[in-house]
Amino acid sequence: MRIGDSLFHAYRPATEAEGERWLAEQPCAACDRAEPDAIVEKGGMLKLGKLLYFEAVKECPCGFANRLFLHANDMLRARGDSGIKSTAEAFRSVCDAGLVEPAELHESITDIMLAVFRKDPDCALTRAVTCTQRLPKHPMAWYNLGWLYGELGRIYEAIACYGICLDLDPELLDAWYNQAVMSAKLGYASMAVNQLGQVEMLAEKKGTPIPGLQKLLADTITPLASEPGRFGQILIVENEWSREMNIKAQGQGGSYRTPPAASVNPELPEGPGPVPNSFFNIAWFLPALTAPKGRGLFLGMGPCAGPVGLLANFPDLQIDAVEACPNVMAMARQWFPLVGHYETTGRLKLIEAEAGAFLDGFDRETRYDFVVFDLFDGEMRTPQVLDEPRLRRLITACDSIWMNLIGRAVDEEIKQTAELFERCGLPWQYLACTLPDHLIRLTPANWIAGTRTVDSESLKSFVPFADAPDHESLHLFRAHYALLGEWVGNRDMLDLIRA
Repeated sequence: MRIGDSLFHAYRPATEAEGERWLAEQPCAACDRAEPDAIVEKGGMLKLGKLLYFEAVKECPCGFANRLFLHANDMLRARGDSGIKSTAEAFRSVCDAGLVEPAELHESITDIMLAVFRKDPDCALTRAVTCTQRLPKHPMAWYNLGWLYGELGRIYEAIACYGICLDLDPELLDAWYNQAVMSAKLGYASMAVNQLGQVEMLAEKKGTPIPGLQKLLADTITPLASEPGRFGQILIVENEWSREMNIKAQGQGGSYRTPPAASVNPELPEGPGPVPNSFFNIAWFLPALTAPKGRGLFLGMGPCAGPVGLLANFPDLQIDAVEACPNVMAMARQWFPLVGHYETTGRLKLIEAEAGAFLDGFDRETRYDFVVFDLFDGEMRTPQVLDEPRLRRLITACDSIWMNLIGRAVDEEIKQTAELFERCGLPWQYLACTLPDHLIRLTPANWIAGTRTVDSESLKSFVPFADAPDHESLHLFRAHYALLGEWVGNRDMLDLIRA
């Protein structure tokens, strides 16, 4: 703790001259020098209840901006304003009223920014996570962690942290805005628009409309098509990054627009290329790496971004995809040109069927190297189509089974699904989540479960889309692909679910 790093531990000068002298003499947190050339911006006086204070910024020549707090009541009283409470009285009154932010919050910000300045992301992340553990119910602790994850390029975690922040304070406008920016960066256009809509609503409610927000909303998303579907309205949208499919206003994934479909086949019409934009579609590279010349089955397809990504990387792979809604299949073919391309080559086969009925009528002569469950029924949960007879029948016809599960680590449905696989003699060997351990109990996430261990060396040595032209979409994809290796053989997470 340093005096001045938080409002709680602010410096209390008796006079204005003493305050100015303290600011000038205060050493920099980064270089520990009190440089005479440091630039001090004290800003206007702020007020919290009866407490008056300054939040100054002292920018050191080394480049670090020190944030410093000064209580101002005694300074004003020294100028003759006797109607103002003393600093001690005013501070006690705001503390009794619960108005003062915890010292931990402000001090953690200084520590985080210092670590970022020193280019030590691990230290910054540890400090930000520690703050959420000490202040789990404080929205700004989660806001700061979300900001840091965004700075580190860990966008899924950033979105989740902003979500927890907004659960604690639904009217925190900056959190809605930052979450929208992160969603747009992932290509989740409709999600970003919904979040920007919240920004607009809150700005109007608070009487602080944001200039240009309507244009930003319009620029963020372009609706391309809308059709009724079996599980809700199907919407195809795109932004500058990607094109995606939504059902009942929930994202089903999509593909980045660059590289385009024409990078695979120059004769294809304009449309997104083979690079998926969602974590769960990236995860399907795990089973494909175990059978690069094999045959896979997808139950549930959405825009078919996952299968298309695999087919583009593994030229000898074949995939069957089962989809219950004919309009989903038609819109995938129309708006994602590589779906039709791979159908024409004979490497992709689309099958219109409800997943449960397909499993009940499964031809035991048909054999798959891997089966992927990626189902959606219009709700934010995993459809329960697997029971013991279906699973036992499926086990005889495939080498491994992989699932996209939606929920929290403590959700009973995820635990029951894990127990089902264990009863059938095929326990999960791999479990990955879009979020780190300190978040998985608090917010729903996509979980990837697999019944086969993954060779970490083959995972590391494989370069997805190795021949594609360099683009930021590939940087994003490969960054999240690399995270899959962190969860190889993650027994702790499997034990957490089983507990």
